[in-house]
Amino acid sequence: MFTLPSARLLEAVIFDCDGVLVDTEPLGRLALQQSLNLPLSPGQLALLWPLGRPLEESLRNAAVSYPEWMANQMDPLMLAQTVRSNMAAELRQKSFAIAGMPELVRRLEAHLRGRFESRRIAVCSNGPLSKMRLSLRAED
Repeated sequence: MFTLPSARLLEAVIFDCDGVLVDTEPLGRLALQQSLNLPLSPGQLALLWPLGRPLEESLRNAAVSYPEWMANQMDPLMLAQTVRSNMAAELRQKSFAIAGMPELVRRLEAHLRGRFESRRIAVCSNGPLSKMRLSLRAED
């Protein structure tokens, strides 16, 4: 069970949904395409991994719904690990931040710095922790 720290410890909370802070959907679909090594259109990739759906769940469903695409692929959970590994490699190389978000977070930090001794900001997201850590790394 997850509990938030005392409100006195937090100065700001940012609620992240798909595409608010970082847009990893195109990156995820590209990683899926590379991992499958199949010539699929963007529409077909969207059928395999619908927006906002967990990757593992989507690949398990795809194995049943689209057996012709998934016939020669690895187990859906192993495939998901490969896709996530490819995504992580790309996230380490470049930013996928939504335009204006790094500046907004910098301004929020500066504002908090003037009001509080620390700058404790919580980010609430539905993304996997490993992806969020990479996505929210310090921007240049």
